[in-house]
Amino acid sequence: MSFTAYLIQPFENTHENVFFRQVVGELGEKYTNDKNKNVLIGNLSCGGHLLDAVFISRGKIIVIDFKDYEGRLEFSENNPWKIYNNNDFTFVAGGGGIRNPYQQLNAYRFSLMNVLSSKQDKILSLNHIDIKWDHINCMVLFHKRIQFNFDSMPDRIKRFFSIADPGTYLAALQDRFSNNLILNNNEIENILRELDVRPENRLNENDQPQIPSTRINNDRGNRLDFVKRYTKVETGLNEEQRILEYYRTILNLEKFKEPKSENLYRYGINLETGTNQFILDLSSNHNFYAEYLHNGEQQFPQNIFIGINVIGDNETLTLFQNIILRTDIANPENVSLKLSDFSLYSKILEDKGLSEDIIDDLVTALNDCQSLTEKIELVKNKLEWNIHLANHISIGLSNESPFNAQLVSELKSIIRLNNYERHPLFHSFLRNEKINEPVTEFNFSPLTYITELNYSQRRSIRLAFSQPLTVVTGPPGTGKTQVVLNLISNAIANSKTILFASKNNKAVDNVRVKLKKLLKESEYILRFGTRTEVRNQTKPTIERFINLIQHRQIEDQTNILDSTKHHCENLHKNALRISSQLKLIPELEKKIEKLKAVISNASVNYDEWINSLDNNIKELFIDSKLNLNVSKNDLSFYINKHYRPTKNID
Repeated sequence: MSFTAYLIQPFENTHENVFFRQVVGELGEKYTNDKNKNVLIGNLSCGGHLLDAVFISRGKIIVIDFKDYEGRLEFSENNPWKIYNNNDFTFVAGGGGIRNPYQQLNAYRFSLMNVLSSKQDKILSLNHIDIKWDHINCMVLFHKRIQFNFDSMPDRIKRFFSIADPGTYLAALQDRFSNNLILNNNEIENILRELDVRPENRLNENDQPQIPSTRINNDRGNRLDFVKRYTKVETGLNEEQRILEYYRTILNLEKFKEPKSENLYRYGINLETGTNQFILDLSSNHNFYAEYLHNGEQQFPQNIFIGINVIGDNETLTLFQNIILRTDIANPENVSLKLSDFSLYSKILEDKGLSEDIIDDLVTALNDCQSLTEKIELVKNKLEWNIHLANHISIGLSNESPFNAQLVSELKSIIRLNNYERHPLFHSFLRNEKINEPVTEFNFSPLTYITELNYSQRRSIRLAFSQPLTVVTGPPGTGKTQVVLNLISNAIANSKTILFASKNNKAVDNVRVKLKKLLKESEYILRFGTRTEVRNQTKPTIERFINLIQHRQIEDQTNILDSTKHHCENLHKNALRISSQLKLIPELEKKIEKLKAVISNASVNYDEWINSLDNNIKELFIDSKLNLNVSKNDLSFYINKHYRPTKNID
């Protein structure tokens, strides 16, 4: 047979298996009378990627990826693809979280090129020297009909990349040809062997795929698509990368478990005022305000979701979000918000099919934007998306976490860097191994506490200066900020540099304000963050201190500080001595109680002894208080020599 199809393992979805068999049937008909060997391999793992299909024939090797979309396609080399259908559009995602199908196929193509090049000696015949593996092509094959302007694709890309649908792919495959990829039948067999394609992988055309008799409802289908998209992990990863991919998968699945803001209410508002702050009156929407008040009566009230809306392509989308803790709202009729606190609402972009790396790039780029206008312009340019700011925002109840998306992005960056050995603490934590690197232990004695702390807080501070990693957890109001304040103050007091970082600006500013109030000095604190803050605050502060030092305008207060430190140390010693003495009080109180018991028993025994004495002796020695000056030795002598029982005395 001149055409053979292999399927390493069935595709995950029935429609993929059906489409693959459709392609197999059409290729079989086309190459029926071809004397050369023609091969289609489905679901092939190669170089850490899972390729939908590879077509090998005389003069061509083509990597194929299937996409189940239809409509008018917009191609882009660097940005996400869009496909329009019925006045709506969807981003065409690349597999494995890659930016778009072009970059995905290009990565797959290079992967196959590297594998075949490394095994070239085992593939080619002895005198076959004119092979050029970089002539391997790739194709995106859509399941359904698409409209596409091929002139929008650069010529240099057209040479190795094509886009096709069921009506055009056979001709596109036929047109792809290179004299430097002319392989004989034995060499094609060698490629199959080196790719570990076995005879038992050959597709049996008589076995028809099982087609479900009932259709999966849209919600379940969306869930299944979501799970498959975010649990698909590339092969060929090292152990640390697999561990991180596991955590990333768990976080991605948490996104789907999180409750969503199903009932969103619109609030008319003008955000194009040029200011960062705006005031929101929740009571102005009676329907939401009633829901808000009812929510406050629950044991665990939900937080408040606030979304900034944009309008584009005849639809309204929530593009930016902010989660306000229910406990942070003191007055629902006067809620102060900052536009700079709003972050990208990635769920909307995920629903549009946008890949992870594009969302990651957007999140990173948006961090440098100073205004809402800049953010919207950035999204418009990055996604080539014609949008503008709506004159209303959306508000609803939600307790979904705003941090998961950022955590997923950071995990992906860590996986991509792949330099765990440079960070022994992270490497040991990841693999649950003992930290072998020596840890610098700061023996700050005495520790100075600038706020009142309980035992757990003080212990956390001591451990933080002696352990490579300290995790302090607790619900709001348990004093985590006090721990941070005292950690920073002790580092400063001992001439150490300390970096305090947080996931949000509010936490950093909160610590800075409290430190300034407690230390009555803000010059020691440098605030980093956006480029504007560094330019307007951090850099001028550093330059001013450099200038003061160069001109010797900073007074040397070393003696004063040493004297104060010595005084503090003496106070600390006295405090320790007094504290030690105070610790003895409970034990001394116990001893007092024991002595009281001894005295009480002695008093009873004394009374019993007095009552047992003869009246004459009692009158002589007790009542008359007769004192005999007799030494102890003489008394013992007379007792031994002249002892007579008391009852014989008259």
